[in-house]
Amino acid sequence: MTFDHIPPQPVPLGELQKTVAETSEYSLSIEFIPDGTKCFLNCKLRVSRVDLEPAQVLSLLDSIGIVREFIESDKLDQFCLSLAKGANPGRVQVAAGMLPTRGTDGWVEITVSTSEDASNYVIDERGRIDFRSRRAFTNVIPGQSVGTIHPPGIGKAGMTVTGQEIPPLLGHRFKFRAGPGVRIDEGNMRIMVEAAGRLLFDGTTLSVTDEFVVSRDVNYGVGHIEFAGFVHVRGDVLDGFNIKATKGIQVDGVVGSCKLVAGGDITLNSMFGKGVGIIKSTGNLTVKILSGVNVECQGNVAIGKEVRDSLIKSLGTVTADTICGGEYMARMGLAAKTIGAKCGKPSRISTGTSFFSEERLHELQREFRSVTAAVQRTKESIEALSRQMEKTTVESVGIRLKTQKRELEELFMAHEILEEELRLYQLETELPANPKINILSMLHEGVIIDFGEMEKKIVDDIAGPTSIIKYSSGEGFRKMPLSPLKVLVETMMAKPENR
Repeated sequence: MTFDHIPPQPVPLGELQKTVAETSEYSLSIEFIPDGTKCFLNCKLRVSRVDLEPAQVLSLLDSIGIVREFIESDKLDQFCLSLAKGANPGRVQVAAGMLPTRGTDGWVEITVSTSEDASNYVIDERGRIDFRSRRAFTNVIPGQSVGTIHPPGIGKAGMTVTGQEIPPLLGHRFKFRAGPGVRIDEGNMRIMVEAAGRLLFDGTTLSVTDEFVVSRDVNYGVGHIEFAGFVHVRGDVLDGFNIKATKGIQVDGVVGSCKLVAGGDITLNSMFGKGVGIIKSTGNLTVKILSGVNVECQGNVAIGKEVRDSLIKSLGTVTADTICGGEYMARMGLAAKTIGAKCGKPSRISTGTSFFSEERLHELQREFRSVTAAVQRTKESIEALSRQMEKTTVESVGIRLKTQKRELEELFMAHEILEEELRLYQLETELPANPKINILSMLHEGVIIDFGEMEKKIVDDIAGPTSIIKYSSGEGFRKMPLSPLKVLVETMMAKPENR
């Protein structure tokens, strides 16, 4: 559908200029402008002065169809007075019709927040506000209506000086463009979303992006981040601020005692969790330094320098330069240059086992069913409230609709992350285990090795390079020549020389 303006039709007045009265004393002519909304009188004198009464001219104008209400009497009087004085009045406007007016311009109504600068703080049941929860923008989901394109309005019709109607003008249409992830429902001009993420609107183009880039620190100016996509923070994440993303997280700066949850890979510079920091990822974790952080990772954990006093659970491999204090579980094996220290908290290393328990699986399944049902209920509630909003202006209905949309965002994100966790759990049950620890330099005494069926505390330092695996009988462990973690213990033990 297009919204082009309706051009006014020319007024069928015949000649735009013609002589209407002519005597030996004068020649009187009338002139119309092309659209017929103005007419002028012009008199050529053949004598020094002419006595022409306004009533005579008025009668003449009536005879050619000029609408009486449009005649400008004061100008007509002045025209006749000039003739009586012997002055040539020239071309004088004596009637004016009505120009058509243009209607209101079309506009676009966006019903969700697209600005990072806005704040939408939530008040809990006790009247408290968490100023970390700004909710500056709205996460959108496929199939969601996010706005309406309003057509231009029709103006008022005009009228020529002879009483003919001039069609009104349509307002200018709004030049709206649907960008990636957005489509227009031509039936009702609703703006629909086809992808998850957040909306970007530059004044004419609306699009959905699955990437949220924060070019500064995550603090009270940014708040907690919950995003249906990938989050990239170019600054630091201060203590107490959390990030949840359905696709992945990257932080270029330092992360404090925060909670990071991602349905994909997480890449950090460093994180100092002070014992309460949390990382949960359904992908891989890559970080330079970790201290005091609890990690659950369904992929590999790669620590560039050191990790201290942390709890790391991985369904893949764990690699680091230095491991000191804490507990580390890696289903597919662990490799480090140095593990443990002469003093300080002991380190516990467990490989070839899974941190996923049957209890956790059942818990995930229950949560998934519950969230799926809640998503459906909330969608139905939003549809009902939207229909109600079209028929009423009651403020409470709008508040309830806004609350329900916010709840749907949170449910959608939780649903995506739970779905990915369950998928990876199923994948994990099909993967082999690799009870193997690679030491490049030194495994210090005091470190506890746990191969599931066997647990042992190291009483003497073990120098590397070496691979430590458990005996096939399950009793004790043995040192082997260093081999990559990708070489499974099962493959190593299949060789005759290792039996």
